[in-house]
Order: sequence, then structure tokens, then C-alpha cells
Amino acid sequence: EPKIADEFLSWGQKYENTKYKNIVRSSISPLPQKFAEISKNKIKQNSKILILPGSSGLYLSRNELFNNFKGELDNVQRFAKNINIDLIKKIYMKPHPKELAKGLVYSKIFKSYFDRPIKTINIRTRISKLIPKTKITIFTHISTEFLKNLAINSPSIYVMSKYDKKILNKNASNFFQKLEDVNIVIQDGKKLAKFINKNYENLEKWWFDYKTQNNIKSFVNEFANYSPESEKDFQKFFMNIKFNKFNFTK
Repeated sequence: EPKIADEFLSWGQKYENTKYKNIVRSSISPLPQKFAEISKNKIKQNSKILILPGSSGLYLSRNELFNNFKGELDNVQRFAKNINIDLIKKIYMKPHPKELAKGLVYSKIFKSYFDRPIKTINIRTRISKLIPKTKITIFTHISTEFLKNLAINSPSIYVMSKYDKKILNKNASNFFQKLEDVNIVIQDGKKLAKFINKNYENLEKWWFDYKTQNNIKSFVNEFANYSPESEKDFQKFFMNIKFNKFNFTK
């Protein structure tokens, strides 16, 4: 998109020194989002563990070479077999919205791995309504919601598969490594389960550790470009566009 766009808006990564000369703005503006940061006390009070599964398996019929279906399944299975039984009752799963469109009940496969039933949240429920009531969110794939969670400082862990790591470029790998250093990115479901088992009662201590917070801010500044005045920035962006240079009649 940046290669062909005259103006480019993205929620995520900034392009301050862009190589794409046809982008008029040197800094990409984030889409408007309203967020409220999650407090330390809120994390301590909350008890829910929210799992947000991916949808890569929904695209098997499109191209099996470029999806990570098995990697996600393996990580969730290893997590399910190693998480403490007492914590299973605190786990909630929110199916990916595309399950409605594709007809593959991806989340049911995930649920079958647990020794006890876990709760499923209505697929139409907005994630923004769930996060303030969640102690920690586990992502099985990289997504905009993961970036949003980091932007509002909500405890999150992305369990990364080997495939996901392979597709990162060198710049991205360096930033993801910073998250891996503080256990926000974990590459194995079993390791994830052990980390949750050990730290569940004091997640806020891990999350608000100086190194953890510092690495989050570094990652957010690069990939989750966010402004508390994002709605005003969004309006200003469009007000400044010279629409007369575009020919909408073609």
C-alpha cells in the first residue's frame, strides 16, 4: 500500500524515514482509537485469562503454504496440557470474527485440548469491552489487538510459532526479541503455561517491572503509533488533504 498511495494511514508502524517518495507525509498517522490505560490495581483485581485465537486455519483452502494453522494448534495444545487445573476455570476464549464467515469453528479445536471445559465468549462481543475485565490476554497470532493492548499497557503475551518468527524482517526481529526478553513473546505453549502458573497471582509485578515497561514502550513507539489526540489527528489529516488533486471521475 505505501508504494501506490499518495497518502497512507496505518494504525501501526511509523514510516518516519520512508523510502516511498510518493507518500506526501513523512510520518504515518494512526487511525482514531479511544483507549484507557489499564492500572496496576485493575490487573490485580481481575481474574480472567482471555485467549484470542487466530484465523490462519480459515485460509487453508486459499493457500496452505502461507498459513500457520499447525503452529498455533501445537502451541495451544502444549499450553492446555501444562496449565494448572485451578486456572482452567479462569480461562475464556473469544473466537475470531472470521469464523462466522468461513464456517470453520477454529476455537472449538482449541477448546478440545483442555482437560476441563473453558468458557466461550460470544463471537460478536467487542474485544474493547473485554480487556478492562481481563487479567491477561494470550494471543496465538500477531494482530492489531495485540498492538492495542500494548498501547494501553494491558498485560499480554503473544505465543509465537516458528513460522511467525521466520517471516519477521531484521528490524522487526530486534523489537520482538526485546519483548521475548521480558516474556511478552514466548515461543512455546508449554513455557507459556509454566510462566502463567508461576506468575498468575502477581502478574502486575512482572508487567510493571522497569525493564518490561521500557521494552513495551520501545515496541509501541515503533509498531503501535498512538496519540491521545488521535481523533483530532485523524480529522486534521483529512482536512489537510488537497482533494482537488485527485480525479474521482475515472
